[in-house]
Amino acid sequence: MLRLGSKNKEKLEETTTPVKDKVDFYCEFSKVKNTVKATDIWIGLLEKFRDEQLYIGKIQEVESEQDLIEQLCSFFANMKKKNGADYSVNSIRVSLAAVNHFFQEKSRIKNIDLYNDSCFKAIKEVVNGKIRFLSKNRKGETKGTDSLKAKEITQILNHRLLDGTTPERLLRRVFFINAIYLGIRGGEHALLNGTDFVKCNDGGYNVFIYCSKNNQSGLTENRGKAEKLVLANHPEVTTFLDKYLSSSPYDTDPDFYLQEVEEEFGNIF
Repeated sequence: MLRLGSKNKEKLEETTTPVKDKVDFYCEFSKVKNTVKATDIWIGLLEKFRDEQLYIGKIQEVESEQDLIEQLCSFFANMKKKNGADYSVNSIRVSLAAVNHFFQEKSRIKNIDLYNDSCFKAIKEVVNGKIRFLSKNRKGETKGTDSLKAKEITQILNHRLLDGTTPERLLRRVFFINAIYLGIRGGEHALLNGTDFVKCNDGGYNVFIYCSKNNQSGLTENRGKAEKLVLANHPEVTTFLDKYLSSSPYDTDPDFYLQEVEEEFGNIF
């Protein structure tokens, strides 16, 4: 049996420890803070619901797919806010994504994917049905507010927290631009893709706002027919959109809204 001398053993420990530390560091760094936070919140609500229904053990300990389907269908069908109001359509989508993310890491059921129709069709049917019911009856949506006046819009755009000098401030600005100039509201922001913004020769943008076909509004959005809106070239708008869209990493997800990450020398997208 090969034995390492004391010097070689010390050298091996010196080289392997930093290597393992780097592996652990990058694994931890790959976790998106908002995703982890959202997952913790929704799993906490799921466990609270299970406690009220007198289920035994933790949800990740469930080994039967049928038992898991039954519990999750019941949770998604009955989930409401503390005040008894319905969650928004976007929150319901986020909840399913968060629960699925949790199970893929923690569940005793191997290779689990709640979006897989062949195994978990019942869950998708419940979530889809709830989303369509809420959309049809105008429930679970963010309440509207009185329109801002031109002076108020200018004051907001001139605020230092929307000056675009940091990723967070730039994100705030483009979110406000989309809400005010494109009329995007509530969960509609989550449906935007970066490719929906097409640069024009005059420096402005053609923006394609997709609506789900036949107003199906299901779990997986059918982008359907697009409404084209025109954003004229204006330094208070297009300059910041140019900067934001150019910040999107190569080969990233199509979602318009980027996730800020912390770097050693500052924050980037």
